[in-house]
Amino acid sequence: MSKHENLDRFLKENGFDAFIIYDKSENPNQYYLTQFEASHPFLYLRKDKESTLLSSQLEYSRAKEEAQVDHVISVSKYTKGKEKENGKKPKTVLQRFIEDQNIEKLAVPEDFPLKKAEDLKKARGERRINTR
Repeated sequence: MSKHENLDRFLKENGFDAFIIYDKSENPNQYYLTQFEASHPFLYLRKDKESTLLSSQLEYSRAKEEAQVDHVISVSKYTKGKEKENGKKPKTVLQRFIEDQNIEKLAVPEDFPLKKAEDLKKARGERRINTR
């Protein structure tokens, strides 16, 4: 049994599109799912039986070499064009990333940062976010 089978089953059985963790590799779940060590928080996404790591530009090259995930994306992809649009506050990197992934129903761990969860809810109004 692969380390992702239980997570994939949980997502399917509960109708979630994806699961994310935003934390440092000190979080045992974050490290277990990515096998990547970093002192700064990074995002892990599990969607459609594939895993993605969203890393800082500083850690990007090392993450591509060391992380045991299907895809590694740099936050720099989502930091361009952060100026205000129509007087509205610009979207966060996390909001842009989740929108880019076309996720409607998202599961997060119980210790997911509240500020990040609030940002996600604002991204599309009533996006449904549940803790695992």
